Amino acid sequence: MRDDFHQFESVADRNKKRQILAKLQKIIEEWIQDCGRSLGMEESAVQKLGGKIFTFGSYRLNVGGPDSDIDSLVVAPRMIDRTKHFFGMLAPTLKNNPDVTDLKEVPEAIVPVIKLKY
Repeated sequence: MRDDFHQFESVADRNKKRQILAKLQKIIEEWIQDCGRSLGMEESAVQKLGGKIFTFGSYRLNVGGPDSDIDSLVVAPRMIDRTKHFFGMLAPTLKNNPDVTDLKEVPEAIVPVIKLKY
């Protein structure tokens, strides 16, 4: 099934997705620090701010196919505001990234969502 029907992700594709997640993690960390600065936090406190991407769904279960997406959740500090920071700062940062395409914001969702292709 792996070779004839391409139903399984190759090692190269899996590694590529890991690299993308690492890049997104870095973007998230920098975004959260920028949010802290925009709130007037001292730089020593800004440097301690953290955030993390967690994966779930088929990617997390390691059952995704070659064209499967990566469902992920960003956990950020309480100071992050949905409108001001998530949609107001993160979305534009991602839009301006040359590796990001097809970015769609879903502000009306109960849990704020940004869908994109990287």
